[in-house]
Amino acid sequence: MIQIDDAGSGSLVGGTAIGILRVETNEYLWDIIPIKYFTSPYFENKRYEDYTLSMIKKIYKGTKYI
Repeated sequence: MIQIDDAGSGSLVGGTAIGILRVETNEYLWDIIPIKYFTSPYFENKRYEDYTLSMIKKIYKGTKYI
């Protein structure tokens, strides 16, 4: 099971932190989605979702993200 949570999306001062936990292995990854993904044209195209998806794909592949 993968658990995902965010912090900072309510107040975009410095981007949004995303934490991803793979429960079976206790592997934890995190990154900051840069503030640019919450401005035009990135925001309208929901590019912040693409950024998060790339993180999820890396944990499924077993790649160390940080």
